[in-house]
Amino acid sequence: MMPSAGKSLNQRRMDRLRASLAGSAPDYRVEADADATRLYEPETGALVVTVHHAAPYIDRDRVLAAIDNIDWLLGCYDRLIEKLRAKADAEAARQAETERQENKSDLARACAIETQKPAFIRFLRERTGLEDASDQFRVDTHVRFLLKVASRTELNTDPDAAARWRSLRAEFQAWMATP
Repeated sequence: MMPSAGKSLNQRRMDRLRASLAGSAPDYRVEADADATRLYEPETGALVVTVHHAAPYIDRDRVLAAIDNIDWLLGCYDRLIEKLRAKADAEAARQAETERQENKSDLARACAIETQKPAFIRFLRERTGLEDASDQFRVDTHVRFLLKVASRTELNTDPDAAARWRSLRAEFQAWMATP
């Protein structure tokens, strides 16, 4: 088990639960009579629990099946965590591939396409100080000013200009995502 430093309270609790189940004996000796069902520790014969038959069925079932149910739930949890990790790994790989493709892509063309979209123009007016968006020339001029380039083709040749474009586009996407 890993040291608890840096683990959340829930993770430390999960670790304690796993440790307690790892040390438990799933093969309790079970004896039942007319009054109760008793579970005994198999090696020492010590009485672990007595479940009286007068108790409601649901309570008897909870007590007698608790260890199996917890073990089953931990298995479900482990499978869920594996699925989430696989999904996160797949997303990270997809993002890395997108970035790799983006690095090879024609950012100048992407910028030209984006700057024609009404939503992007509205973003420029609201967030970047574009006052006159009456024609595409004014929009393009404003974007070149924001990106500090003389021509959009610099987005394909200058890594700093490309980074500025990606930053502006990310800001636009965040703006679009806000209600």
